[in-house]
This record gives sequence, structure tokens and C-alpha cells, in this order.
Amino acid sequence: MSATGWSRLIQTSLRRVDPFSVLLAGLVSSVEGVAAVPHNVVVPLLGSPDPKHLVTIACGLAGDDGTVDAVVVIELSPLLPLDARMDEEEAAARRLLARARAVADASGVRFVPHIVRAREAASAILELAEHEDAEIVVADGGGRRLPRAERRLVRRAPDRVIIV
Repeated sequence: MSATGWSRLIQTSLRRVDPFSVLLAGLVSSVEGVAAVPHNVVVPLLGSPDPKHLVTIACGLAGDDGTVDAVVVIELSPLLPLDARMDEEEAAARRLLARARAVADASGVRFVPHIVRAREAASAILELAEHEDAEIVVADGGGRRLPRAERRLVRRAPDRVIIV
């Protein structure tokens, strides 16, 4: 399928979300190389109580044969061991990934959930993206000001990062 065809597909799948997503899809499709599918897309779910918007965009970019790897990073203080008990955080992560899976399942895209314990979210996300051979990372911009983890992600990422 041509770049124009993928652009239309992405725009059509995102039109149900909101006008901003359609605009984003148009911008994404104009970036050289993004329209080649299937894509492996990593979606960090950092502090987002509702992953629907991010996962919908990721599914549109991944295409029918692509994969969406959703990751929740549980950041641990250097004072704690990485295997410290974080029952509440892990339960919240599982609930968030279940909601994300429901969105991906409705789109018919392969979905792989990840819960990662790390000292810093951006490094863990980039490591996962590299391990999964992801072409794109789709992250939540958190409104007007870009959250710390996303700023670090954008600065360090060797590949494409889309901030929604």
C-alpha cells in the first residue's frame, strides 16, 4: 500500500477519537518512512488513567500485521531494590494494561503487555523499544507541558517518538 493509502487508513481509524488525532495522523503520514507497515509500536502508559487515545493511535500506526507493545514502568527509588514489593502499583499497572488490551483487541492488532521495574522510565522504554525492534514510540504529552519522562524519551530516542 502506498504512503497515501496508509495515511487514509490512519486518518480513518483515528477519526473516531477526535479532530486532533486526525491532524496528528496527517502529520505522521507525511514524515518520511512512517507509512511503511507493518510497524512495531511501543506505547508507554505513564500516568495515563485512560489509555484509549494512545492505544487507538498506536493501533492505527501498527496496521493489521503490526504489534503494539504497551508498557507500564514502575519507577523505584535507588533506595529500594528492584524486586521490592509494589503490590498496589503492580495491580494498577495490570488494570491499565487490561484497558489498553481491550482497545487493541477491538482494533484487531496484536497486543503485548509489559510491566517493567526500573530506576528511570525513559531508559526502560527505550530499552524495550530496542528489544522489540519498534519503529515508533507513541507517548502521552500530558497536556501543555511535556512530562519529565517524555522529555527524556524524546532526547534519547534513536528512532521516531510521537507525542500525542
